[in-house]
Amino acid sequence: MINIIIHRWKEIDIHIVFEALSEQLTIPYKYNRRTHTIEIREKVSHPIIIRGMYGSLQQMQGLYPDFYNCSSQEAETHLSERSTAVDGVGLKHVTDVVKIIDILKIVESNDESDTAVDINLGGYCEWLN
Repeated sequence: MINIIIHRWKEIDIHIVFEALSEQLTIPYKYNRRTHTIEIREKVSHPIIIRGMYGSLQQMQGLYPDFYNCSSQEAETHLSERSTAVDGVGLKHVTDVVKIIDILKIVESNDESDTAVDINLGGYCEWLN
């Protein structure tokens, strides 16, 4: 499972970010407004969970994000230290979360004789061509 953490200091900011993310997603997902989580398990090569965290950094103890985005240097430092255990990556913009999901999205071939499933790289890996 791919863990993505988005941290803000206020709950309302997390709510705003998650509403914007949910508007941009084009694949099935589950959004739990109470726990500020988005789960994507269908039509992606790996399951994804996006967690919205706000307030104290202590609540993130034990979390090792593969990707993270935050709005303060203090949170950036904390999440950077936590993510090194799993070679995690900091994201400059919250819209980069949608780009990651697009990369992991599975695109089924329209050719009936071809049963293979391709991963949509969406131009992000142009060096492969």
